[in-house]
Amino acid sequence: LSTITLLMDSDRSFGTLLMQRNVLADILQLFELQVTSILEKTGIDNSAIAALVPIMVLLNKYAMADSSVRSLIKLFIFPAEAEEDFQEKVKDQQMQESTSTSTKNKKNMRPLDAPEGTFRRKMCTLLTWPEGHIKRCTGELLWTLCSSDPTEFVHRVGFGNALPILSVKGFAKMPVGQ
Repeated sequence: LSTITLLMDSDRSFGTLLMQRNVLADILQLFELQVTSILEKTGIDNSAIAALVPIMVLLNKYAMADSSVRSLIKLFIFPAEAEEDFQEKVKDQQMQESTSTSTKNKKNMRPLDAPEGTFRRKMCTLLTWPEGHIKRCTGELLWTLCSSDPTEFVHRVGFGNALPILSVKGFAKMPVGQ
């Protein structure tokens, strides 16, 4: 984990080298272990922030700098074998949106494809985490992996989970308390 801290100061392009040397795959495995550990054991405390925020910031930095790094990270979270099913659900959702007259059915409030126990489901769970740093870093990483496409982002994480990031990015307005 100390390596992640050292890598925080690396250049954005360093992710490409890590990918070429197959080190990025190990970092992604570590990331999945950390997320699983936090969700299953640690719970809500400062150790969760210390474990997750640096690696998410690092992965986001590398993903923003190189589209091939972004693709590798995206495939890790959203595996290729699930992509066909996901795209089919997107088509179904779009058909429902175009034929529905009720605004209630206009947005998918949950991710279209994040089965229980999958890493993508765990990432969506972090979007609802009570600690703001974890929630924001998770949202930023997933936003980058969706190539800053608000429609894909909503389909991948659900409208309810997407709304805070969409608001920050200027795509939605959050209601202000009276």
